[in-house]
Amino acid sequence: MKEEFITIENESKIYQIKEDDILSVSVDSKIVTFELEDNRKISKYSSLCKIIEEFPKLTRIDKNCAVNSDKIIEIMKKENIAILSNKKKYHVSRRNIYKFRSWRKNDR
Repeated sequence: MKEEFITIENESKIYQIKEDDILSVSVDSKIVTFELEDNRKISKYSSLCKIIEEFPKLTRIDKNCAVNSDKIIEIMKKENIAILSNKKKYHVSRRNIYKFRSWRKNDR
């Protein structure tokens, strides 16, 4: 399978990264931050909606955050928590937890 590379450009740099390296994307005041598997963070001006449209593997988990659905290793339904491959825990809003009610790794 060929690896998909994407380009992320901000005001000062252009980054070439593998789409699978994206763990999560969060937004704060129109600044979107990509968190990558190698612990790098890349920020640029955009909206979370635009980023989710560009990257179909991203699943919105609350108003300000989306995660790479391929990187989810565990869902704690009662606590509304998604745990990613880097062992980091992400809160999933009550509005979005329904996306994971019948979640199984092989079904996505």
